[in-house]
Amino acid sequence: MKKTLILFCMIAMSSVAMAQYRDVKLPPETPRSRYHDSDLADKGFWTAGEFSGGSTLSSAFPCAQFVQLTWTAGYRFNQYIRIGAGLGGKVYVNNGPKLRAYDSNWTAPFFVNARGNFMAQEDRGFSPYWSMNVGYVVKDGFFMSPTLGIRYGAMRSDFLLGISYSLNRIDNWPTVDKFTHSLMLTLGYEY
Repeated sequence: MKKTLILFCMIAMSSVAMAQYRDVKLPPETPRSRYHDSDLADKGFWTAGEFSGGSTLSSAFPCAQFVQLTWTAGYRFNQYIRIGAGLGGKVYVNNGPKLRAYDSNWTAPFFVNARGNFMAQEDRGFSPYWSMNVGYVVKDGFFMSPTLGIRYGAMRSDFLLGISYSLNRIDNWPTVDKFTHSLMLTLGYEY
């Protein structure tokens, strides 16, 4: 009986081992040089859409709150430097007579942009970034806006959260001081 039980166990084990073996034929491997994974590329085209909201900072005059939507596109040299150009729309929520001489609340910024990461983003989900916009706002004048923030996501597809300062020269300002200072919260997506 013992010999029969051992023989039965050996037959069962060998049949299980034989059942595991399969001759699987895989399709031939395709050449990877034809495919380009843009999420892993260190160089190339990039674009970003950003939404900002903020207020001018003034102790002498009423502050003007505004919202702004911009789109930027350019070339990525590596993850530490990207150069581009952008345009957008800006709406002043309150535009009293002491804030701007124009009755229209709408303006349009045009700018050049430089941005990049402070640290490599390959091994982390968060990375601090910097950005600098320099340009012209229709009906207002020259502006310069540096941003510091955090990017979250993949190396080439991530969300942006930043704090921006803006120095604007308002050519139609009704007073002697033609420069305004603004602080903004910026939310965006970059690919």
